Amino acid sequence: MKIRKMLKQKLRLKHRIIIAILCVLIPVSIVFAGIIKEAMKQIQDQITQANRNSLQVYYNTLRTEIEVAEQYLTKLIWDDKNFKVFYSADDTIDAEKAGQIIFSDTVEMFQTNKDLTGVVLYDTKKDIYLTKYNQVVAYGKIKQEIEFLLREKLSSEEDKPIGWFLFHCSERWLLTRVVERKGAYAVCLIDLTQAVRNARLIYGIEGEVFFFRRGDFLANERWILESGITLDYDKDEFYFTGVKRDYIVVQKQLAGFKVGLALSFEKNEESIRILYYSPFIYLGVAVFSLISVVLYLKYELFVPMDNLVIAMQRIQTGDLEARPTKHKGTEFAQVDNAFNNMMKEITSLRIKSYEQQLLAKKAQMDALRMQIRPHFFLNCLKSIFGLAQAGKTEEIQKTVLCLSPHLRYIFDINTEVITLEKELQMCENYISLQVATRRGTPECKLSVDTKVLMLKVPPVSILTLVENCIKHAMAQDGSLIVQIIAKSYEIDGQRLADIIVRDNGPGFSAGVLDLLNNGREVEKNGSCVGLWNAVNRFKVLYGEDFAITFSNNNGAQIEIMFLMKEEEV
Repeated sequence: MKIRKMLKQKLRLKHRIIIAILCVLIPVSIVFAGIIKEAMKQIQDQITQANRNSLQVYYNTLRTEIEVAEQYLTKLIWDDKNFKVFYSADDTIDAEKAGQIIFSDTVEMFQTNKDLTGVVLYDTKKDIYLTKYNQVVAYGKIKQEIEFLLREKLSSEEDKPIGWFLFHCSERWLLTRVVERKGAYAVCLIDLTQAVRNARLIYGIEGEVFFFRRGDFLANERWILESGITLDYDKDEFYFTGVKRDYIVVQKQLAGFKVGLALSFEKNEESIRILYYSPFIYLGVAVFSLISVVLYLKYELFVPMDNLVIAMQRIQTGDLEARPTKHKGTEFAQVDNAFNNMMKEITSLRIKSYEQQLLAKKAQMDALRMQIRPHFFLNCLKSIFGLAQAGKTEEIQKTVLCLSPHLRYIFDINTEVITLEKELQMCENYISLQVATRRGTPECKLSVDTKVLMLKVPPVSILTLVENCIKHAMAQDGSLIVQIIAKSYEIDGQRLADIIVRDNGPGFSAGVLDLLNNGREVEKNGSCVGLWNAVNRFKVLYGEDFAITFSNNNGAQIEIMFLMKEEEV
């Protein structure tokens, strides 16, 4: 009693109902299992016998064609007067005419012998090579390879194969017979690949014909591999194979290899299929009433329960829009309404929380942007003041011309991001401004991949890094090279942006480099406000997908890396 009570508590209602139905269905299935087994045996016997008969018919046809070709070659070299002219004539033209007459007599043989690919005449002494191919197949470039390999084989001093042999050419296997008389050869070719097609298209063989020998597929290899069939060369009787053992294979020995036939249960005659499925039909009738009950419970009980569970699982994964499907039943309709109302309240609260996070993030970005304006503005005024003290009117004019687009760029910023292309233009303009206001010739070198020109970056961010180089790396003689490198890499299906700003100055001190790479701000309230402002705005924009490193590489180097967003790729 306790065990039964524990099972009822652990098993869901749906499971208990299914178990009850199975208790009725399993005994019925056992009764019909014997019937199914006997029916399967009868089906297998019928399919096997049908396969044997089909294979025997095709085997006899193929054997007949081979014998006809053999008789033709024998009669040709010993009794045909034209062949005698072909090998004995001194004039090449007479020999070729004789060969063409021989081919004109092969039309009837090609019509009756569908598997015969072609006939070849070759006189090694006069180097005359003539061919006649079955018009059913256009072999194209294969003919050239056949000619090349046959010439090579027949011209060699090695002993020629006796009887029919396999000849590999252009990924095909040709069953070949060569006969010779006084240096002239007559050859018959049977393409096994085309023979497979003829078996189905011309002779109407049901199933798939294939040729193989121990360790080699000779024809229809692709179909055999795709069907998951494993061939056994040593078996003479039928056997079952395939991924689901759903193919019956029969095979016979032929000229040093085997020809086989594979037939699937699903490709048998209608009467055999009916016999195969008849036990299942009987079983279906017996349990029809039980299936009707299961279907009724499915739509009235199981489906609503499953929909509710699926909706809850989707919500757990973060899909707050998931809702259970509405049903007509009163009980489930009440549950669905209560569940949907609860999710609306949760979704509303989550949206409000997300909006508050966005407002906080925007406020943080605005605060960082506000730090840029006085920072740049004061530096520019300081430069102009120095020129005015020195009385350099012409330099002041040049400075104002360079300063105007800079101030417009800085004070007109009304977006959180701009393109990298625009930012780099202002960097070049800033270097020009420094040339006008300082002694010396600072230089900016750009190496930018076109794929990252439309990359979104915070305004005045890269410009701030360039300004930092000018401020801390300018030598007393005024020489400085600032290099900006921007490129992207593909990592695990995502694009990684890599921006490097470096100079040829003295570089960072060991203490400052350690503090920067450990994430601690240096002189936060002093001279590094602009630098950390740029870094923080990158962090706000890209979050955890952003990283920055500080190093010395023949001068100071700052490298920024972050994952590009989908719209930037």
